Order: sequence, then C-alpha cells, then structure tokens
Amino acid sequence: MATFQNIIYDSKYISSGTFKPTNNSRCFTVSLFSDTYRIFKLRIANIFCNFRGLFRLFFTLFLLRFLIRFTLFYRFFFKFFRLNFLNFINLFLGRFLLFCRRF
Repeated sequence: MATFQNIIYDSKYISSGTFKPTNNSRCFTVSLFSDTYRIFKLRIANIFCNFRGLFRLFFTLFLLRFLIRFTLFYRFFFKFFRLNFLNFINLFLGRFLLFCRRF
C-alpha cells in the first residue's frame, strides 16, 4: 500500500522528469508541470493504490452506469433543442469538468 512517505519520496522525482515506481508496482509517478496538478495526481494515485480489487470494479461499473444514463438523458435534448454534435460535446465536457472540480 502506498503511504504518505512514499508519496513524498516519489514527488522528488517528478520534477526531474523520470518515471519512478512506488513500492506498489501498479502505481507510477509521471513528470508533471504544475504543482497543483502534481498534488492532484498524487492524491488520485494514493486513492487507487490503497483501494484495489472490488473498489476498482465497482468504480468502473458506476462510471459506465453514469455515462449510459448521461447519454440517454442528452438524447432528449437532441430532439427538443436540435443541438448539433459540437454543442453536445461542449455540454458533456462542461458537466464532466464540474464533476471533477468536486475532487
């Protein structure tokens, strides 16, 4: 399991642009540019290193269910507002980015 000490240790290698594996072989730190994105990446990596197995399975099932319900919901807007494909992508990315800001 990735600990806080491993994350601090790996964050030293991010600025050098090297790929450094943690003690957990599934988790890698990548060369990143901004500090805020680096911290966000490390938080997400820590979550996924600690909770494996069933958590990943349920998370992917939840994500698939969310995407299917989302596309079915916007099929109504295609008929009602006569949106084109670019507007649909714009709405989808806007909702997705608002969803990501919660984390």
